Amino acid sequence: MAMNTRTNPIEVLLRKLTGLCATALLASLSLTGVSWAQTAANSTTTEKQLKPVEPEKPAMVEVKLEWNYKNFPLRIRAFELSDPMNLDLNRNFTVPNIQASPLTSELRSINVRKGSFRNFALVVQNDSDRDVYFYVSPHDMNPSTLSLGTRFRCLCYGHVYRAPAKMTWYRTVQMRAEKEADGSKLKIDHAVIGLSDKELEALKASSLKQ
Repeated sequence: MAMNTRTNPIEVLLRKLTGLCATALLASLSLTGVSWAQTAANSTTTEKQLKPVEPEKPAMVEVKLEWNYKNFPLRIRAFELSDPMNLDLNRNFTVPNIQASPLTSELRSINVRKGSFRNFALVVQNDSDRDVYFYVSPHDMNPSTLSLGTRFRCLCYGHVYRAPAKMTWYRTVQMRAEKEADGSKLKIDHAVIGLSDKELEALKASSLKQ
């Protein structure tokens, strides 16, 4: 007796539908996997972009010198030197005028590259007929929170200076900025106090007693 091999059309339809569903599911999972990988990669990139970057410190320190005068009729100015590397530092000099000296151009501010120093001169031009004596109190750096690493070898050593009549007096000084200096702009304030004849005589008498 021959077997009935006729295929049931309903079974064929069910098999086709099952195959299509499986293919679609695999495709969906595959696409979802790619999306997750892309999302993870994008998240990592975003985290790298959002990572805080410390700003680089400026390479230079710009210093403004301020002078507050008390009983001092002259003015202190900063000057460039013709040969700043070949000099006796923290020495006083007297010349007839600026033209007869190694002083060149006046400095409005002192710019120092971090990790180096700059030599220059502080100048008092005395056109009067009498000698002028003065001293300078210890300076203040502002802002003080950014002064670390900047040093100024200036006039405030507890000395009395004499600017002779009809002469130009100057002192060689140095501004130094360490490599890790904090600030990029500083203001250094000095108080310059002139001495009267009476005060000068009192100082001389006091020094003779010691």
